[in-house]
Amino acid sequence: MFLLSIFIMTSSLVSAEINGNTTTECGSEDGKNYYVKGGHWEERCDYENGEWICSAADGWDICETDKILDEGYCENNKLVGEKVTCINGCVDGACVNFTTILTCIDSDNGKDYYMKGQILAPCYGDVCYGEGFNDSDYCLNDYLTEYYCIGNDANSIRYNCIGGCVEGQCIKESFIQKILNWFKRLFGYD
Repeated sequence: MFLLSIFIMTSSLVSAEINGNTTTECGSEDGKNYYVKGGHWEERCDYENGEWICSAADGWDICETDKILDEGYCENNKLVGEKVTCINGCVDGACVNFTTILTCIDSDNGKDYYMKGQILAPCYGDVCYGEGFNDSDYCLNDYLTEYYCIGNDANSIRYNCIGGCVEGQCIKESFIQKILNWFKRLFGYD
């Protein structure tokens, strides 16, 4: 068996193993670091009947919920996924480390009414928080409170979801709903 590890200038760790008719490679941008979003990949090749047959998998660290991180990294030259509970919350594929909150991060990248987002910022409006401001878009009846960034500060807007609001995001209006709403507006029921 031959094991090869290389440290690349981008701080990625790539390792390769050649064992008879099989090779495997695994790479991770951030290694096992819960506080940095990173990409990872694994490739396995088998030599069969005079040719190499390869398969690959890749992905990014992701937040499964606002507290659970799915962290990918290489261990023993294999891609491993680990579910981690982030005490301060999980935003954009990384656990929150409140000592490093210097900029505003919005997981749905601004005013996206059809995707539930989470925001993390040092300040909300004119109020700054020692541990940062951390909240998710939410519904109140058919109104969505949508968080977004202006500079390094968090802000919010109340948005009327025509098709309804569920779990922090607007529901896209169906064709039939559009017709019904048109009639309501036409006859003054809106």
